[in-house]
Amino acid sequence: MLRRLVQMLRGFVMKNFNKTLGSVGLLIAAQMLVPTLAVRAEAPDASAEKWDTTIARGQTRQISFTTEEGTFTSVDVSPDGQWLVFDLLAHVYRMPISGGEATSLTQDSGVATNYHPRFSPDGSSIAFISDRSGQDNLWVMDADGGNPRQVSKDLNARFLTPTWSADSNYIYTRKRGMPMFGSRPDVGIWMFHKDGGKGIELVGREETGAAWPSPSADGKWLYFHKRTSSGTTWGHWNSLAGEIQVSRLSLETGDVTSVSHGFNQQQSRFSSGGAAAPEISPDGKLMTFIRRIPDGTVSHKGQKFGPRTALWLRDLETGTERILMDPVTQDMVEGMKTLRILPGYSFAPDGKSVILSQGGKIRRVDVASGAVSTIPFSAKVERTISEQAYKGFRITDDPFQSKFMRWTAASPDGTKLAFQAVGKIWIQDLPNGTPKRLTRDSFAPFEFAPSWSPDGRTIAFTTWDDLERGQVWTVRSTGGRPKQITTQASEYIHPDWSADGKMLVVVKSGNANARGREVTHNPYWDVVRMDANGDNAVAVGRIDYSDRFGRGRGQLPRPLWGPDGRIFYLEGVKGSRSGLGKEAFSLHGDEYAEGDGPVGYSQLVSVPMIPSIDPPRIHARFDFADEAVIAPNGSHVAFLEGDNVYLSPLPYEQARAKPVLISKTAGRGVLPVKQLSKTGGLFPNWRDDSTLEFGSASTYYAHNVASGDTSETALSLTVNKRIPDGSAAFTNARIITMRGKEVLEGATIVVSGRRITCVGTCDTSDVDRVIDATDSTIIPGFVDMHAHHFRDYRGIVPARGYETAIYTAYGVTTALDNAVAAQNVFSAAELIAAGKVIGPRTYSAGGPLYNRDDARTNRLTSYKVAEDNIKRLKSWGAVMAKQYFSRDAISVSGSVILPVKKE
Repeated sequence: MLRRLVQMLRGFVMKNFNKTLGSVGLLIAAQMLVPTLAVRAEAPDASAEKWDTTIARGQTRQISFTTEEGTFTSVDVSPDGQWLVFDLLAHVYRMPISGGEATSLTQDSGVATNYHPRFSPDGSSIAFISDRSGQDNLWVMDADGGNPRQVSKDLNARFLTPTWSADSNYIYTRKRGMPMFGSRPDVGIWMFHKDGGKGIELVGREETGAAWPSPSADGKWLYFHKRTSSGTTWGHWNSLAGEIQVSRLSLETGDVTSVSHGFNQQQSRFSSGGAAAPEISPDGKLMTFIRRIPDGTVSHKGQKFGPRTALWLRDLETGTERILMDPVTQDMVEGMKTLRILPGYSFAPDGKSVILSQGGKIRRVDVASGAVSTIPFSAKVERTISEQAYKGFRITDDPFQSKFMRWTAASPDGTKLAFQAVGKIWIQDLPNGTPKRLTRDSFAPFEFAPSWSPDGRTIAFTTWDDLERGQVWTVRSTGGRPKQITTQASEYIHPDWSADGKMLVVVKSGNANARGREVTHNPYWDVVRMDANGDNAVAVGRIDYSDRFGRGRGQLPRPLWGPDGRIFYLEGVKGSRSGLGKEAFSLHGDEYAEGDGPVGYSQLVSVPMIPSIDPPRIHARFDFADEAVIAPNGSHVAFLEGDNVYLSPLPYEQARAKPVLISKTAGRGVLPVKQLSKTGGLFPNWRDDSTLEFGSASTYYAHNVASGDTSETALSLTVNKRIPDGSAAFTNARIITMRGKEVLEGATIVVSGRRITCVGTCDTSDVDRVIDATDSTIIPGFVDMHAHHFRDYRGIVPARGYETAIYTAYGVTTALDNAVAAQNVFSAAELIAAGKVIGPRTYSAGGPLYNRDDARTNRLTSYKVAEDNIKRLKSWGAVMAKQYFSRDAISVSGSVILPVKKE
């Protein structure tokens, strides 16, 4: 059944989700949570149907139209100067160089994508990129489109921007390998024989971001551009400051030398603005490239933006430069997720002109004069569109069930349960009591991290208020008025009681919020021990959060009391990318090595409750854990990786002298590790020496170490949506209805509660409030289908956070955040639905499925593992899934990972 669903629903797991909505603001399309992921099997199923990636799936539809314009179209000229080839909507077209009607050369490739065409110097062939084999590989076809054949056959890499050697036997191309567990992906410029083979690396990761190969006609040089600042933040290279330049490779010696030069440097002027996308004239004397005009702008429909991109010309003999064409297509030098930074272009065979696309048209610019002419074209587009895999649902006003409960912890006697959801702490009898607020309804701040006292009579927790900031509180476990025990407002989280109930430990931040920042931006957290009434507070340790351990989607520090009255907490190892962390690379090749990657490894540290000369002790180290809790007697340690809970014995006494390596990867760690959850586990907590508890979604788990059994308790919390009272009417407005191009002048909109009840000519006699909207234009709320606005909070979401509120200020009423920390987005989505946080209706995929081991991700080694990860996300509230991983088959521990062919 699963495999049939995979075959029917093409395109379920996707990098970008951009389904257009029909009823804006009322109906949102959501991906069905069906895994179409990598498969683990002992042997291939020889009887299985061979997957054809070119066939449209599901209920298809046809698109057919003729266009005289194209966007980001790559163009090339045949060596005899008679033909142009270009890509348009993922097909390759050919037409006479004088213009006219273009013919699709790749029409028979079904739903495959085809782009970046390039003629061979002898004119017999065209190299191009196509995903018709399941990945973006290098292909070749005859000059008339016949006889297409695959050259590169790598399902673990994407190829781009092909160009030919002078003898027409080899093809240079950019290769962007995809990270695979235990190996570094290939990046750089490679050379393939036209008949295939594995290829030869010419320029590797030592030349950061090497791309856009351009060979000289004499076969001696290969020009390319590269990054000059490998440490710059992903997506923010400063082209104007010189962080992209042109170099050339000697094909005789292998030496690389600079052609343009410069780098980002304060005070001194070490760059003339950068250079990219080089192309060499047929005689080898000229080089065209792009560079931005610092103060230049372009206008479109009355809006100006810049800096604009111009095409420059350099005389390689004299070194002189001049602008050849200004502007050209706006470049994408920053990179991000583009196939190339500029549409492909080329010199005419005589070297007297350059052919490129600009402004939707194909242009010819004269090298001598700079005169620009247009080559007219007409292209018929015919596409078969596969069925979009989605599930529509109507947004109702009905109450909802909370799906994201955190800090689930039972009382010491196991009769009651505390948890946090929708900004408040709740208490219920176990196993099936009804949740009730711990504090009174009049208690306004958001509440977090409940912790039971050893006698079960008191619960400590922390709060956050946007104006008053945070404090630590205690309250009777039966409920009532809480008592504030701290006096200094700060960012507090994760209180924990000492075994005798006389003291608490909590983490206190570096007060980033006092400086207009969020908790994510705290460079450190202090571990503070205090009396149970808040007196005698003293910092006993400091956790550095300025390095990688404190970034991305990690957990906030959580100190806990352990054996010998010591205080234990997990910290990242500063600057470390050792352990398996060094093998789980960035998703985008070595250019993005400092992106949203793994945390390296972490270590379990303990300090005495009284600061002394006794230094911190390191007891255990982990590959990816960002949370670890030691049993009260020190016999075991539970840790969190891939949003699941694992359990390991811990030789506490012996580990006092030397830390042990604990790893869930077979054969790597030194102790046996047991996986306790497969579909999600958060906030593990030791109720006693033998009972480990944790939660996920609306389920509470309690694991008995002695018996090995884990009990499950379903939780149910019904939350009312906030529905405004009364009604309002906006009269005399210009209304854009989104019904085609319909615009109503002097019309009325009536709103009752959360619903629009009338648009156009409306009776307002019974409306509570009438607002004159003369000279105003009213449109439906926008739906942002690729939002990212839950990155700063680490689960401590404020009521008026700028990241959410700004969306409503710009008219976005519904948003889909398709790659974000689960604790941020799912808790916030429920708070927004309940009317406790300002923001758009929020839907999400939660964390992406990266197919690698990490603090928040898992290797997808089988259908079962894939399903477990899907169930985890869905149980938390996900409406879609986002993936980044290869489809290639590799050998892992004697097994075979078989790809589900391209959906």
